[in-house]
Formats: sequence, structure tokens, C-alpha cells
Amino acid sequence: MVRFTVQPLKRSTPAGDSLRQTREERHLSIKNVAHKLNIPSHYLEALESGEWEALPRGDYGRYFLKQYALFLQLDIEELLAQYPGPNLPKIIQPPKHAPVNPIKSVHPLRRILLGLVAVVVITYLAIAARAIFLPPQLEVISPATDGTISFSPLTVSGITKPGTEVTVNNEVVEVMESGRFTVIVPLRPGFNNLLIKARKSLSREVTVERIIYYTPPPSPPVMEENKPLNQ
Repeated sequence: MVRFTVQPLKRSTPAGDSLRQTREERHLSIKNVAHKLNIPSHYLEALESGEWEALPRGDYGRYFLKQYALFLQLDIEELLAQYPGPNLPKIIQPPKHAPVNPIKSVHPLRRILLGLVAVVVITYLAIAARAIFLPPQLEVISPATDGTISFSPLTVSGITKPGTEVTVNNEVVEVMESGRFTVIVPLRPGFNNLLIKARKSLSREVTVERIIYYTPPPSPPVMEENKPLNQ
């Protein structure tokens, strides 16, 4: 007599069909999904076939279903509603691909690079601010020192940074693109104070003073005309 073994028919559910169909559309195997979710493959097969009784008791079955739905990006609430037993509270799905803690997700090397960029930017801004507010360079070439001269007018010349405003005794002097400037200053007999000043728009003013004593050369003697001798 031949004995027949009765095999229970596998029943499918809409939830299981949705899981299986989505997985197959993405060309994923049960083994591959089980490895990524760290869930035994036979539990995933039970979810797809609707064999809820093959799942662990308690909340483990719901947990496996939830993780599987999240992995396949399916509607969690719709699938959990088909799971036997009391419904779970409403689940708010987190945004896809959004890190739970963005600060912890930053790679250490990226933090170092961001720190270096911040240091470079701060250093650049500090140097730029220093260049703006520091007084400009001013070098008076002529006259190089105080002194006594016997000629007038006097040539005053020097060099500074391009874009600097230069004045000699409060008279604005033209500064060339090279930074050089030259001006002719008439002198009066005796002491002459020459104040050469330079400043930029936001910088402090720098002043160089020269004291020149001007001694005019003596006038040539006037020759008297020869008078004729009396006869």
C-alpha cells in the first residue's frame, strides 16, 4: 500500500507578494537580503510566503517585517496592518538616506580638511585686515637728512606703496604707479620745515619731517661805472 504524505500548501498574502515582487524586480536574492539585514533567510521566506506562524513570537516578527519593508522602501504601515495581532502604533518613517546624527557621520579626515580651510581663511582675513589698517611705507629719498643748503627751489622725492595719498606741507603730490613721487618746493631764507605725510583710506598716517636751513648765496657786488678824470 502506497502512503502519501500531505504537504501543507503555502499560502501567500498581499504583504508577502509585495515583498517578493519588489525583491525580484530589484534582482535581489533572499540570501543577499538576509546578509544585509542580518536576518535569517528562512524568516524572510516566511514573510514572503505569508507563513506568519513560522516567525518568532512576540514583536520579532513585526520587527523583521518592518526592517524588510524599510530595506525595500515599501509602505511600512500598510504591511504591518496585514500582520496578525494588534496593530502597532503609527510609525513615522525617517527620511531616506538621511543620517541620524550628521555630526557623527562626518569622516575624521573631512573634519581635518575643514579645520585647515578655516585656518587658511582666518589667516588670510587677518593679513588683509593688517594690510588695510597699517600705515603705508614711506621713504624720503631727497632730502635724505636735515641740512643746510644754498639753493632754491628744492626737489623733494621719495617712494611709497601705489595708491597711497602723499602730501608735502599739506599739498597733495601725485604718486606714480611705481610708488615714486617728486615735487619742487621753493624755500625761504632761514629754517624750512618739510612735512611729508602718507596715508591710505583706512590706515593711520605716517609722517617724515625734514628741517632745511636755506642760506641764499651772496649777491654779486655792483660795479660802479668809471668816472672820467677832470681835465
